[in-house]
Amino acid sequence: MSLDRFTEKGGPMKLEKILKMNVGPNSTRIRGQYPEVPVYSVSDLEDDLFQKPSEMMSSIEGYSGPAFTKTGDLLISIIKEKACIVGKGNGGKLFTSAFIRCQYDEKILDPWFFCFFFNESEEVGKIIHVRSGMPGLGYYHLNTEIIGQIEIDLPPLEKQKTLGSLYQGCLKQLRLYDRKKEVLKKAVNLVINEELEKKGN
Repeated sequence: MSLDRFTEKGGPMKLEKILKMNVGPNSTRIRGQYPEVPVYSVSDLEDDLFQKPSEMMSSIEGYSGPAFTKTGDLLISIIKEKACIVGKGNGGKLFTSAFIRCQYDEKILDPWFFCFFFNESEEVGKIIHVRSGMPGLGYYHLNTEIIGQIEIDLPPLEKQKTLGSLYQGCLKQLRLYDRKKEVLKKAVNLVINEELEKKGN
């Protein structure tokens, strides 16, 4: 989807001017230091992106610092090439080299608007994947250099918050819709199996 309709005066800015990005430490090393702490995973990213209720997750208490995730962190998955906001149920998990932590000025950027931009923009997708289509380069990982060169047109902060909230609400409704489909499917399967088990059939 195009972001042209959201563009305000001022022109595009490279993300390296807006974000301070840090890749997590080596997963093997950090796991060795904290074997009792679960690692923040791609599955956790999906839960946070679609806002799975925190009571349905394994809450981790007492772990903080650069080696751990924090509720509200803006992360980008190097594997999934998706951005998310860490939810309450996933704070305190090990932050590894599979993710990039993005620090930003809250007076300039709304995190959910950034997630919309990074996850849904066709322009971003083209930039991220262009290297994979070039002969001789082979497989590559998303990195801070690639992300830093991506350009974004930032609307005023209030508009960002409005649009980011719309995106956040949409993802939450999609999760609830999927849950309803699962409940319906299980109910139908139960009825069918009960009918099949009746005597005389």
